[in-house]
Amino acid sequence: MMQRRSWLLATTGTALFCGLAARPARAQTGHALQRIGYLSVGSARLNPAGLLSLREGLRERGHVEGRDVVLDVRYAEGRAQDLPRLAAELAALNPAMIIAPGQAADAALAATATQATPIVSLGDLVASGYAAQLGRPGGRVTGISFLPFPLNAKRLELLAQTLPRGSTVLNLAGLQPLPEQMQVVEDAGRSLGLVTHAAFANTAAEIDVAFTAARRLRVAGVNVLNSPFLYNL
Repeated sequence: MMQRRSWLLATTGTALFCGLAARPARAQTGHALQRIGYLSVGSARLNPAGLLSLREGLRERGHVEGRDVVLDVRYAEGRAQDLPRLAAELAALNPAMIIAPGQAADAALAATATQATPIVSLGDLVASGYAAQLGRPGGRVTGISFLPFPLNAKRLELLAQTLPRGSTVLNLAGLQPLPEQMQVVEDAGRSLGLVTHAAFANTAAEIDVAFTAARRLRVAGVNVLNSPFLYNL
């Protein structure tokens, strides 16, 4: 899982590097460095590989931190409610762009609404409403769209292979999915002979609440739906 996260963040950085490559290295001509904001709902302690991959990718493409670029990093440490404040701090630095995986993109977009700052994100960008389509996303958000929501049903199918028919399963999501997306998972559960319940968690406290409910429901398994927040734990 950690290797996949590192690869995804490094790949997402390709959009960033292309944007910087189109601009001269200002430090070499005596001008200000390019500032890059990095905003995450996660934690540097729990996912250090992501930022390391970004720095390595910058170096590989000739962008040296401290010479060509400055990375301004903000982690919410699992507290999604802190994202707007952290995004505002980054916006005040007038960055060339902000890398904001998953739900952090909302905060970054709102904080830079008057600046037209490009946002590089990760996640299901179309389903989240950040992009009109994968080929021509439009708007200010670009990046890598990964793990489309239907794979949640596929994971449920794999989980069902390990459980007796009629078992109870908890579908745990970060941001509350669109009704039609959740319907795909619920329909898959019924077709597999499972009893499914849904829970949503954007903070560590909400995860505790979700697992308290899971114990009460005597679930036999948990299907963790696509969520950058949950993957960072």
